[in-house]
Amino acid sequence: MKGWIARFVVALSIASCMLPAAHARPWTRQNYLTCRVTLVISGNFFLCESANGRENLVRMADIEAPEPTQPYGEEARRYLRDLIWQNKISIKVRDQKDEKYENNENNDYVLGEIYYRKLNVNREMIRQGYAWANRKNTSSIYLRIEHDAHSFGFGLWHDVEARYPAEFRRENPMDFEDLKKLAQERDEQIENEAASQKSRNSSKAQTSR
Repeated sequence: MKGWIARFVVALSIASCMLPAAHARPWTRQNYLTCRVTLVISGNFFLCESANGRENLVRMADIEAPEPTQPYGEEARRYLRDLIWQNKISIKVRDQKDEKYENNENNDYVLGEIYYRKLNVNREMIRQGYAWANRKNTSSIYLRIEHDAHSFGFGLWHDVEARYPAEFRRENPMDFEDLKKLAQERDEQIENEAASQKSRNSSKAQTSR
């Protein structure tokens, strides 16, 4: 009996060595990826770093946020940044090629639903009026959330002439590196403004003593 068990263990070990390496790709369809957000590019695209040091370009599924250079684009980016920047998030992954960021060196991105703690960030962006429900492959719940945000005039719905991002992109194309650089410049401005405000508050505190 012991000899049979030993042969089984050896056979199992050999078989496992013949399997494809599990680390060949850190995410696959329907897997969950955990990573820390390093740069928010727009209201539905960001970069994050997984535990193995891999940098992932992420697109939030089922939503379309205003482009960074169109009205409400920076507001949407900042709202998403306030939610997830430098935080650890979970992504329910779907895998898909991306035409918009075709100049990204890996020519692909992580498409998925984003969760920060228990918050579904994709739905939150639509709920607050910082994104549309994507017109392709969108579930009815996203459309209902968009309808409610539109009815209350939240966010971009203040603008009766708000344009769906796909239309804006066709007339105002930007590649990945340009959008990444723009986000970095705007983040630097945010940090400088925060530092200036902190300095002013400190000066006021010292003066009042």
